[in-house]
Amino acid sequence: MKELNKILEQISNDEIIEYKTCKYSWEKFPIFKKDLELLEKISPVIWGKKYVYDIPEISPRIRQMMRLAFRNERKFYNIKINWKKLISTVHPEMRKNILKTEDFFDTDFTKFNIEKVDDFDKDFTKLLAKVPYIDRLILNPENSPYINQEVAAKNCHLIAWWMNNEDSMYSTFLSYCSDMLDCYSCSEHSNNSYESIRVFNSSKIFFSQHIKDSYNIYFGREIINWKNIIFGFDIVWWKYIYKDKQYSKEKWKEIYKEFKEKLKTNSWLQELKKEYEEFLQTKNLRWQLNTLSENTVWAMLMTSKDIFYWTTINNSEDVRYWNILIDVKDSMDLESYWQWEKLFNVSSWYDNQNTCWVTTHSWADFNTFYSLFVWNSNNCFWCFGLKNKDNYILNKAYSKQDWEKEVVKIIEEKKEKGNWWEFFDMSLSPFPYNDTVAMEYFPPKEIAILDWNRILSKKTIDEKHWVWTIYILEKDKFISKAIFDLGWEKK
Repeated sequence: MKELNKILEQISNDEIIEYKTCKYSWEKFPIFKKDLELLEKISPVIWGKKYVYDIPEISPRIRQMMRLAFRNERKFYNIKINWKKLISTVHPEMRKNILKTEDFFDTDFTKFNIEKVDDFDKDFTKLLAKVPYIDRLILNPENSPYINQEVAAKNCHLIAWWMNNEDSMYSTFLSYCSDMLDCYSCSEHSNNSYESIRVFNSSKIFFSQHIKDSYNIYFGREIINWKNIIFGFDIVWWKYIYKDKQYSKEKWKEIYKEFKEKLKTNSWLQELKKEYEEFLQTKNLRWQLNTLSENTVWAMLMTSKDIFYWTTINNSEDVRYWNILIDVKDSMDLESYWQWEKLFNVSSWYDNQNTCWVTTHSWADFNTFYSLFVWNSNNCFWCFGLKNKDNYILNKAYSKQDWEKEVVKIIEEKKEKGNWWEFFDMSLSPFPYNDTVAMEYFPPKEIAILDWNRILSKKTIDEKHWVWTIYILEKDKFISKAIFDLGWEKK
């Protein structure tokens, strides 16, 4: 890990100020000079005073894990709530009060407000126990019951995250696409593609990666403006290619006909995949795939500047520790967003124009702190489900002056506790860990299975140095009591 950090320091032209030991995983991680500069830049000003975020005590890896533990994208449950049938990402054992999407957006969540009694972290826990949760996050679906975090999907099944897709299945992060199957990160009206990653304005793309403005590509990588390619790598404006060699149209059609016959059987398909892997091993694959970008570190960047650590970003500037972003500026510790600015430690959603800190699934907000499902609102702290509201704490309205006074108290309390920047505790997630995106990125290595008398019946350890455990009460059923124990406490 330390060698990787030194490499990052060298290629990013950034100075490591100090090394920290993660308080949860005990792994060492660097604090870069530009980390501190960005934290200073994006820290909020309340009542005329800037409250600068403390230097992180948690590694970037664990910070991402904590954010992803609040996202369940593809695990659905058919349930009944008050005799109403629901398709829900939340199992009723985790939350008893679940609302259909349309009911959720019609609900006035201010009626669930609570008074401040304990410390603010405990008060917010009480609020979350009181409010109903949304079944899925979808807008304007058509014949697409099993989708999530999607806008305007038509005839789609098990797709998650983004908008305006049609006749697609088993895919993530699509926009304006149709007839896509098992694809990831595709857009610009791409269509008719299978098992491909990052496809832009292209059609008939199969088993390929990083394709733009191309047609009829099989087993291709890093291709722009190609047509009719089988086994191609990193060439622009070519066509009728087989294994990076150009053929006459007639000869290529003969190769293509034989190739298509092989694709008809699974055994031949597996052989072709193996052949493609061997083909790529002869190539000088780039570990960064960055286009028209400046001073960027990591992979898959387009038209961006001053980007550091993680993957998939377009049209963004001065962002650190991120995942999938478009049109984002001056932000740190983010997952999946579009059109945001001055954000810190946020899990997902769209069009937060300015200054949101430690939030998830929010839309078009300003000055929002530690909140979930807050939409088109300003000055919210410890809120859930609010729409078109200003100056709220724990879903209760305040005058702007009183709001600022209370927020200052909250920040001072959190600074004293040393968690004035940490994401929500994972115990507040409505999903068991094994249903979340975090499980996909960071699967546990140690699992303990308990029998009916809560006695350990089996324990599997895949990696001897892994320090966390998930306890599975009923291994063949929903894991209702599973706890991903970051704190190593006995439970």
